[in-house]
Formats: sequence, C-alpha cells, structure tokens
Amino acid sequence: IENTAIDAILKSASLLQSDILKLPHHGSINSYHEDFYRAVSPKAVIVSVGVNNYQHPHPTVRAYFAGCRIPFYATVDKGAVLTESDGRSVWIRTMQ
Repeated sequence: IENTAIDAILKSASLLQSDILKLPHHGSINSYHEDFYRAVSPKAVIVSVGVNNYQHPHPTVRAYFAGCRIPFYATVDKGAVLTESDGRSVWIRTMQ
C-alpha cells in the first residue's frame, strides 16, 4: 500500500499498535508515513526487499527508524527474518 491507503487506515482504525511493523511497499518513499509509524508504535520493523534499482527501502525510511532507535530488519541485509511469540514476548532472529 502507499500513502492514500495508509491515510484511509489511519482514519478508520482506532487502535493500530503492534510490536512488529512489516513495512508496506518494500519500504518505499511512497509509503513513508510518520503518523502511521507513530500510531503503530512498533518495537521492531521488518521490510521484505531484495536488491533493486528503486532505493527500497528508501534511505529516509531507514533514517526515520534509526532516529527513533527502532530495530530495522531488511531482508536484503539480514536474509530471512523469523519472528516467534509466546503471546507475551516476541523474538526476532535472522538467517545472517
């Protein structure tokens, strides 16, 4: 999804909070939405992306989460990203 759809989600949902945010559109600048990120308030971010010519994930997106000190897991950097939860805690591990 891109910003138009994200705006619609923000308007229609009262609670978006999540421990993990899977970034939309491979971390594209067209999906960069600080209000959405603040609403979700993730403890970690995962983006599924391979080597590409589109700057995905976009440097601005990476910088936003780095500035917030939120761990950022991009598959292009980390390989597969695996999550596990017992309903109380969440664990993230990577294949690299």
